[in-house]
Parts: sequence; structure tokens; C-alpha cells
Amino acid sequence: MRVRRWLLIALTAAFSAASLWALSERSYTGLLQFAFQGAAEVQLFTDLTVAAVLASTWMVRAARRRGIASWPFLVLVVAAGSFGLLAYLWRLEFLRLCCFGHQQHLFWQQQQ
Repeated sequence: MRVRRWLLIALTAAFSAASLWALSERSYTGLLQFAFQGAAEVQLFTDLTVAAVLASTWMVRAARRRGIASWPFLVLVVAAGSFGLLAYLWRLEFLRLCCFGHQQHLFWQQQQ
């Protein structure tokens, strides 16, 4: 298995475990309430929101170039944060596996 796929598996597993732990300690709404408790929490939430918007912008442009619908992944980003971006990367990995000869689906290639 390629290193990229192992990294994606490890990242997804680690993030899923951390998310399940956080959700078991607090509910989904409890996580949102925690994000606005103080200045440090607001700054962290704002920083993560900016990162999600920037990554989502990249994802929409990349998906458009590849002919992939980006809206399901955007909905997932809004509802579940980084899981939407990870799902998009998994989609690209699936395309790489099933469509190996189609170079436009290789997300690690530099775009012209």
C-alpha cells in the first residue's frame, strides 16, 4: 500500500478517535458552546474556521477541474468539519485506484 494511503488511514483514524472522545465528553452542541466560552476558545474556533474556508475553496476548485461534485463535501465540512475534507481526499484516492490511467484524477499532480 502506498505511503499516501497509509497517511490518510492514520489521519482519518486519529481524527475519528479524537472526535469520538470529544463527543463522548460533550455533545455536538456542547462542542459549539465550548467554542465561545472565552477569548482563547473564540480565537481557536475562528482560526479553524478560516482554515476550513481556505481548504474548502481549494477543494471546490480542484473538484471542478476533475468534474467531481463538491457540494456533498462542503455540506460535510459545515456539519462535521475536517471530515468533509478527509472524505474528499478519500474520494480522490478511490478515483486513483479505480481509474489509474486517468491523470486528471491524481490529486498529487501539479495543475497547470
